[in-house]
Amino acid sequence: MKRGSVNDYYVKGEKRQCILFYLIVALLAAFVIVLAFAALNYLKTSSIVDLVTSAIYFILCIAIGAIAGVFIFNAFSRFKYIRIMLRNSLKTSSKNFPGVFDAIKIAAERLSMEPVESYVTQNPAVNAFMVKPALLRGKKIIVLNTGLLSTMEGNELLFIIGHELSHIKYGRWRRIGSFSLPYILSPQYTEYRCDRGGLVACMDTEACVRALLKLVTGKEFIDRVDVKSFEREDKGVSTKMLLKLASHPMIDSRIRELLRFSEYSK
Repeated sequence: MKRGSVNDYYVKGEKRQCILFYLIVALLAAFVIVLAFAALNYLKTSSIVDLVTSAIYFILCIAIGAIAGVFIFNAFSRFKYIRIMLRNSLKTSSKNFPGVFDAIKIAAERLSMEPVESYVTQNPAVNAFMVKPALLRGKKIIVLNTGLLSTMEGNELLFIIGHELSHIKYGRWRRIGSFSLPYILSPQYTEYRCDRGGLVACMDTEACVRALLKLVTGKEFIDRVDVKSFEREDKGVSTKMLLKLASHPMIDSRIRELLRFSEYSK
């Protein structure tokens, strides 16, 4: 598999998002400049400059305060949730969940990064996620639900761990050309990229596909799914709409893109 190919491969529409993002930024900047000049000219010719200025200042303060309040409240709520969850979780080590501990080291080595701390928490949901336990600064860690550990086997678990490690390695920014693009218009592209990182970590395409399918079917019903037909499934307009609104792409889309990357990497 090619070195660095995880971040060199682009999902269809990804570069177009870059152009759209900077176009929107440019249009917003132009709008603000035009509005500022219009307001300045109006204020110069107005006899109620002080009243208008005070009103604008008051409205801006209210708006900025409300936005800041929402962000601060969300940050503290998330921080409190993470701390409570970790208090009821077990840190992996060579003695506690040694299989997970070793898988973290293997995946990190294959992704050319340092291993990170990982925790196991009692939760039947088939899920794993990356969090930052400190409010401001601090190292990011991986949390795995017990439901995930009872569902994923061997390379499937390596894929999931590689996916979460890729979130830490690559973050929410993507360099396209000479610019760095934040995934805020379509954050699902980060999931595609982290799936590619998961494939690099486990080096087993079939295991990656099984792991993604198990997120839908669970362990008990995976044998009832025809992978070939599932990866060709087309959900039409709903898929395009979900791509814009959902935090994660649909599973069938993730499988298709992962298989395309697997062919690209050969």
